[in-house]
Amino acid sequence: MNTKKRIWHYGIILCFALLLLIAVVDTKPVKAFTNTTVISVKGKTFYLIEHSLKSQYKNKCELYLKTSYGNKLVASMKCDGNTGISYSLSYGKKLYFCVEDSGLYYNTYTYTIGKKGFHKEKNHLKLIERRGKYAIAYIHEATDIAPNKYCLYNLSSKKCRNLGWGYGIKFMGKRVYYVKSTRNMKHAQVMRCNYNGSKMKVLKKLKSSWNMSGFRFIGKHKVRYHISSDYNQPYKSAYKTAKF
Repeated sequence: MNTKKRIWHYGIILCFALLLLIAVVDTKPVKAFTNTTVISVKGKTFYLIEHSLKSQYKNKCELYLKTSYGNKLVASMKCDGNTGISYSLSYGKKLYFCVEDSGLYYNTYTYTIGKKGFHKEKNHLKLIERRGKYAIAYIHEATDIAPNKYCLYNLSSKKCRNLGWGYGIKFMGKRVYYVKSTRNMKHAQVMRCNYNGSKMKVLKKLKSSWNMSGFRFIGKHKVRYHISSDYNQPYKSAYKTAKF
């Protein structure tokens, strides 16, 4: 083999070796992440653990009960990679969880203490907070300034009372308060009702040529909100408060 052919031959081998080395160096192992939530209910401690392996594009959710012999697996489920699970609240012997793909769906599952497995409670439901057997909940949670869709959920009967579209729902004292809004965000009403949705009362009416959004109660008789111009106009915005 003459000198030029020898140099060309070794050059090809060297280039191939360099490419192989770069490929090995650049290859990073796929790492799984783990998220753990500690839940304390009725003197018991649970661990909600969510595993995600990117290469499989799947999430595995496991619920463990802490015992004197170690942690005992009591419930598990698998879901798509975009989907997550979170603890919502407890009522009686049941723990409530929300399985959601933000902006697409919210489904509520339960685990009953002393039994095994997650069980679907209701589709299109995300529990927020409860008082007694009644909970305030999302039917739809907006991902922008648009209003949310709320309901009052009876944890005992599993019945849902639709409250329509609005903002800022919360328990205050022995009542439920929220701001009901039209979908175009030009009209709003400050509302009050009992936990079960009875004795619904309009406390104040608001009207604007601007978009009204982001209502938030800042006291027993005051609400703060954001106003902004329509999408087809030069953008302007401000914050306002209203007493009721």
